Amino acid sequence: MKIKNLVFVMIFVSLFGYLIWHLIYSNKGAISLFRLSSQKERLNRENQTLDKDRKNLEKRVNKMKSNSLDLDMLDEQARKNLGYGKNKETIYVD
Repeated sequence: MKIKNLVFVMIFVSLFGYLIWHLIYSNKGAISLFRLSSQKERLNRENQTLDKDRKNLEKRVNKMKSNSLDLDMLDEQARKNLGYGKNKETIYVD
């Protein structure tokens, strides 16, 4: 009778240990969950930064379209990209 109880307890402890190990270390376990949540936060921050950059570039492109041409933007781009600066003129570029 005691041997059957001992075997039952050993099987139960082994099964319990196996389940605990998988809860912590498996692909869908706790460690993986923490790793994925930190990766999600990092990617959300990167996405926000890229979204701001995209909006800024869209504004610059819209300023250079022919129907809403911003002459100051055109002048700045010509000086920066084509080197149309005057003598003794200092050009500051963002």
